[in-house]
Amino acid sequence: MNPKTEQVIALKNDGWSLRNIANEVGISVFTVRSILAKQAQPTPDIVDTAVDAYPDESVPKAEVKNLLSGLLAEHSNNQLRAAKKKYVDQFNRLIDEWLDNSDGCTWNGHDLNMFNDSITRLKKDLFEFCEGLGISTEDLAIFQNAAEIKLVFMEFLKIEDDVTFDFDDELYGIIDSLKVEDFDDPHTGVDLLKEIEIA
Repeated sequence: MNPKTEQVIALKNDGWSLRNIANEVGISVFTVRSILAKQAQPTPDIVDTAVDAYPDESVPKAEVKNLLSGLLAEHSNNQLRAAKKKYVDQFNRLIDEWLDNSDGCTWNGHDLNMFNDSITRLKKDLFEFCEGLGISTEDLAIFQNAAEIKLVFMEFLKIEDDVTFDFDDELYGIIDSLKVEDFDDPHTGVDLLKEIEIA
């Protein structure tokens, strides 16, 4: 277990709120929730206590125990799937925003900074989420594609002038292909900086 995960669990066990834990550890509230959800596997004591309290003596205790353990594990998995879907939706919306504003549209420094800030926050949250769950970001498309977009926008910001986006169909398709269907999609190795001419 990594140190941040241990710290999150310890602070939660001490009664800290999710927001206070996030501020103390330096991660998002969503990442705190994800870490705690992953750690929320049923302990034998909790399940055994619930089994002993089950009022229907006609149902074998082993059956009740298996059912409770399965329900708790399913709940934890559902929370993890929901967290992953939230990141996928957020990432794909950012790409749509860029593409929807790329047909001859001019972005000023403020527009570029706002988009860069959004992709930077998402990349940071993805890193913390993956780190908290022990997921490698090295081959993860959503993380690597966010990193590629961040590099491109850092180059745009160096221009210190307005940027007009006018993508041809091929470049539009390349950027659109950065979207992910699933959080765990593997990285395909697109080098966006090579594809976009930055003057």
